[in-house]
Amino acid sequence: VMTRSLVSAPDGRTLLLVVARNVTALRRQAREIEHHERMVREVIDLEDNYVMVKDSQQRFLLVNPAYAQANGLRVSDIVGRTLTEVFPERAVALGIPDIDRRVMDERVTIVREERVDFGTGTGERILLADRRPIVLADGGVGVLTVIRDVTDERRRESELRRAMQQAQAAVEARSRFLANISHEVRTPINGMLGLTDLVLASPLTVQQREWLTLARAATQGLLAIVNDVLDL
Repeated sequence: VMTRSLVSAPDGRTLLLVVARNVTALRRQAREIEHHERMVREVIDLEDNYVMVKDSQQRFLLVNPAYAQANGLRVSDIVGRTLTEVFPERAVALGIPDIDRRVMDERVTIVREERVDFGTGTGERILLADRRPIVLADGGVGVLTVIRDVTDERRRESELRRAMQQAQAAVEARSRFLANISHEVRTPINGMLGLTDLVLASPLTVQQREWLTLARAATQGLLAIVNDVLDL
């Protein structure tokens, strides 16, 4: 970088003063910073999660397209404004400004679930928001927020819990059924067999022994059926 200026010499002549400064390293550093910023921007723009950075005044410095599109807005509609200015009802309902202030003041990371209706016809969404402090270019502290939509995950978890509850109810019903069959049916049948054996061991006529033997065989057959049902 060369600077040229006219100066007056002691003898009254006008001279041209030329000052040259080598800024090659500064230009190289600036290009590297610009390159890194561009890569970061490209990564954030491709991110499906919602990514945003706010300054110490809680103004949006950066918002990725995914977040803007989820709200039916453009990035330019959000950057430079606060959440209260863009989404006043959401800011109040979720208390996000207070959370952001705590993140910056206490230098803490806060992760929590939030239920939000973007008003775009998708209904209520369940969001897992991760807010953490970040040092900005001016040395101040802002908030980096990464939000993941976990609506489908929570729905699957709920369906799994219901399926487990139904399976548990089925197991309990089966256990009650087995207990009832065993106690109310099998026990009396075993009693009948025992009493039949006692009678068969006593003095009987031929006809009586034949009838009791048939009754015992029928009872054994019934017990076998009951056991098969229980096994099934």
